[in-house]
Amino acid sequence: MLLLGAAISCVILSGVMAYLRRLPDAPASFGWWSLTYAMHALRFVVRDTAPWIGPGPALFGAEALQAAAAIFLLVGAGVLVGVRVAGYVRVGAIVLVVAWAATFVFYLPDPMLLAAPLHVLAGAALWTAALILHREHRRRPELELRLVVFPFVAWGAIEVAYPLTVLNPSLAPWYILAVEAMAVLTAIGLVIGAQRRYFALSYRAQSQLAAAINNVPAEIALFDNRGRLLQGNSSYLAEFGARAEDRPEPGLQFEDLMRRFTARRNPTLADGRPVSFLSDYWARPDSRQEFDIRLDDGRWLHVLRAAMTDGSFMLVSIDISEQKAREQELIRSAPLLRTTIDGMSDGAVAFDRDRGAVAWNEQFLSALELGRGRLRANMPLAELFRLLAERGDFGKDATEATVARFVSAIENGETRIIPHTVPSGAARELRFQPVIGGGYVVFSAAA
Repeated sequence: MLLLGAAISCVILSGVMAYLRRLPDAPASFGWWSLTYAMHALRFVVRDTAPWIGPGPALFGAEALQAAAAIFLLVGAGVLVGVRVAGYVRVGAIVLVVAWAATFVFYLPDPMLLAAPLHVLAGAALWTAALILHREHRRRPELELRLVVFPFVAWGAIEVAYPLTVLNPSLAPWYILAVEAMAVLTAIGLVIGAQRRYFALSYRAQSQLAAAINNVPAEIALFDNRGRLLQGNSSYLAEFGARAEDRPEPGLQFEDLMRRFTARRNPTLADGRPVSFLSDYWARPDSRQEFDIRLDDGRWLHVLRAAMTDGSFMLVSIDISEQKAREQELIRSAPLLRTTIDGMSDGAVAFDRDRGAVAWNEQFLSALELGRGRLRANMPLAELFRLLAERGDFGKDATEATVARFVSAIENGETRIIPHTVPSGAARELRFQPVIGGGYVVFSAAA
């Protein structure tokens, strides 16, 4: 039963290491050490089969597995510090210790010569691993490996003392109990270290995320599934006033928060209606809503309310005052642009900063011999070139590469004139004139 208990303890330790090996950033040595303690577990099982296979084969199998496990423990310790042991060295070391065990079990039976070197090797491997773990903890404390150092040191001492059980067989049960205890302590230390590492990584990630959210210009607030404020970034809290007593406290209900905000900022929707957060938006807690609101100081906010799977939701507000101002400017300038282009004698088309067509005149369509509908609003500049290339304006061999070359030359300011031939055979030129704020006015002229 003692041997079976020790085997189970080593199986647990092997499983813990195998599980931890799959965690992010886990040391690769855990894979080797999982194999090490799986072999230890097998060692105790083989030793327990002596009544069926005989004392000699059982002793040979147990000692060979124990010595091979020590080799894998050393290999794992090397991996932890970046030292890779060649495969032929590992195989040679295992062959050597197995041959040693076979020699002093089958050919020159001597329990002391069998046990002393192999168990001293196991103890030295454990002490080496403990030393490396201590060193790695000082170099990388985030790995949280210090709790395993003492069990490895104690386990090494137990293995070195194993030859005493040859001299006094009554000590053998205590040896097995001690190994079982060290396996359990090592497994507990690994689990506690992994938990500490997980909490440390989680706290660091949460701190970094909170710092990042605090630095974004958008106003962000998170509410739980009961509509209570959990956290808001600095931009969101500042919206409620510079004084600390004006800022919403965690746990404040969404309705109360919106009521306070409405009283202070008097927000209205784009069509001038008052914002009715409670009836219009809070009544649908699982839906996603986006809307623009205007504050009493003239600023515009784009508000996004996104629900989470657990019933909580996030509120994000982005200041879009500049965008609204540009839209109004475009609305005011559009009639002037339309009148100007229509009154020109030359064909012209205007492209905005995103290189989409915004206005053109009939003269441009006529000069390029384009029918109605071939040029449309927001049509990209590259698509206009592609349209001309497909009908042969730039030659029969014009390809997408030709179009890309023309667009690149225009974008980089390398040229402002593109010659082409319209279907009637007339030679024409596209002349590009950059405008302030981005975009182009393109004129069609005779070559």
